[in-house]
Amino acid sequence: MPAFTLYLYEAGRLIRQYPIAVGRMVTPSSFGAYRIINRVVNPTWYPEGRDPVPPGPANPIGSRWLGINLDGYGIHGTNDPGLIGKAVSKGCIRMRNEDVEELTELVRIGTPVRLAYETIVVEPDRKGEQYTITVYPDIYRKGTNTPAELWSKLVRQGIRTTIGDEQLRRILRAAAGKPEALPLDIEVRVGGKAVSRGAFWSEGQLWLPLEAVAEAFGKKVAWEENGRKALLDGHGLERVVARSASGGGSRGENGGSGGLGGASGDGMLVAAVLDEVERILGVHSSYDQRAGSVNLLVPEIYADGEPLGIKGFWSKGMLYFPLFELADHLGAEIDWDLDLEQLRLEGSPVPATLINDLFYVPFYAVKDLPLGVDLRWEEE
Repeated sequence: MPAFTLYLYEAGRLIRQYPIAVGRMVTPSSFGAYRIINRVVNPTWYPEGRDPVPPGPANPIGSRWLGINLDGYGIHGTNDPGLIGKAVSKGCIRMRNEDVEELTELVRIGTPVRLAYETIVVEPDRKGEQYTITVYPDIYRKGTNTPAELWSKLVRQGIRTTIGDEQLRRILRAAAGKPEALPLDIEVRVGGKAVSRGAFWSEGQLWLPLEAVAEAFGKKVAWEENGRKALLDGHGLERVVARSASGGGSRGENGGSGGLGGASGDGMLVAAVLDEVERILGVHSSYDQRAGSVNLLVPEIYADGEPLGIKGFWSKGMLYFPLFELADHLGAEIDWDLDLEQLRLEGSPVPATLINDLFYVPFYAVKDLPLGVDLRWEEE
């Protein structure tokens, strides 16, 4: 209600939202669960101790009345739309006439109505990438805009954040009613196993703690150009930032001013963009917003339920197998056709691709080879 907004849902999906006015502090709107019990077009207003006011432009309850099962209260229009967005009524919910007219056509007798007082709202953003926090003024002075109340909401929703206490207090003091990005402390998993925290969203990109991810894959992080260029497993990363381990600002980037080398040793976390990590390591990922985790999925080859110790490689949405490792395991023969200038496996040509100095063959091609094996892809 402090948002001065009425939200209309259909089957749990938000389909409309309208600006409203609510009860003033001395006559606050009553909170709770109600339902619509009547609908009146062009209502007459019956003020206590005064003559009725017929329908028309002078009628304070406007062109429509949606009564709820709370004696004398309802959702209605207004003859003064300039008051919408304020706490000015005697407890009813006021709407602009054109809005309440539309709403009346969309609801029926018995429609549930919930009047709630929420000054702190934490919710996913529209892209589903991260969470935002919106703080509204505590119009009834209930003492709800406190760090303890905010942290309680985050804990109840299972949200871990790197936001600092001072930034939280600033947002609470401002109570600007506008969503602000909530920096998340995202867990990194490899094959479902937690390996680190500290991943975060920035500028629409998910960033991973570089050294922790490299260690999980048994890879090395190196630095060139006096610590200005980062390499993962010998491959250059186009975008790397050093970010405060406590969730503060970032500094530096490949190609930018200032060095990054050794940044993780002075309270800074070196992070790389997920897309680049996927490209270099040949993995793909899934992001669970609710759990606050990103899972790097490693393609692994099994035979009769047992791992072969052979890992696949994802590239541009395609799964590849290391050709020579696969051939060795299957006892298959590989040769080179000089005339056609192509590799052949068991006499059949294979569309081999060179990735990181190794030959790989796409999953679909292996399925079509006469190897006497049945291949299928399963993702856990």
